[in-house]
Amino acid sequence: MLVDEKDVYSIAEWCVASKISTALYFKEKREGRGPRIAHTGRRTIVIESPREYYSRIAQDAESALEVTA
Repeated sequence: MLVDEKDVYSIAEWCVASKISTALYFKEKREGRGPRIAHTGRRTIVIESPREYYSRIAQDAESALEVTA
């Protein structure tokens, strides 16, 4: 279960809400599978809730399975 739903997260807050490590966050981001982000000045904020993110990657995985079937 996700801890908190809000509109905008810092990377650290998003990782806590998603219950993942920051290392895994940056690995997913590096591989093009991270959550949507925005840059505001010198800060990077996550603009996709964990619920939206996991829903999106689940749909992507289902689409990939349909293509290979």
